[in-house]
Amino acid sequence: ISIVAFVSAPAHEAFPGGQIEWAAADSKSYNHRNGGGVWSRRVTSLLSADQPPHSCGEIATFFAYIQMNARAESAKTIVQLKTEFGVIGVKTHWEVVRAVYDLNDDATLLHRHLRNWMPKLHIDQSQKSSGHENSLTEAVITVDHLMSGEKLVLRIDSKLNCDTLGSLGGVGEARMVEGRFLNEATNEEYSKIEQKEAQLVHINVRGIEGS
Repeated sequence: ISIVAFVSAPAHEAFPGGQIEWAAADSKSYNHRNGGGVWSRRVTSLLSADQPPHSCGEIATFFAYIQMNARAESAKTIVQLKTEFGVIGVKTHWEVVRAVYDLNDDATLLHRHLRNWMPKLHIDQSQKSSGHENSLTEAVITVDHLMSGEKLVLRIDSKLNCDTLGSLGGVGEARMVEGRFLNEATNEEYSKIEQKEAQLVHINVRGIEGS
């Protein structure tokens, strides 16, 4: 299935919206100790038999592909991504350990000298009970200084931490709950993506043996 959500600014609005696609890196394409992968080998599910599961202490990599709508005059934009990571069946919690730009990916297009002016990143995360044995990690990732027509592959690495010895196996979920486009000068919201189920990626996870 496609997990692309499209947002357009209202016709009277001076600022553009954009598109955000949420996916996971093919788990065969990188070392799970470090995270990795490339956007061109993205997948929408990690539950298939050919996708190696993630174990405690390993990192799963996800991608948010941000595409700003083009318009005649430039405007600085803030994009805020609200994400959730959880596991059912294993006593674990996720920790977002890094969010970085994949500047070498052909899908990334920034209209500027990269070494002089980069978009800035900020991660704010917290945990809460998900109603299961594990907690749910919420992470809000903010990207600023984006401009019209730009495209950015954002790589998000999330580490699977085991809280206690527990049963083997479980199903993980990684969601992009919300994407907001804000006017950087006024902090006013001018478009929003809110399609929780459409932005879901399932993950196979493997716990550690114990009693």
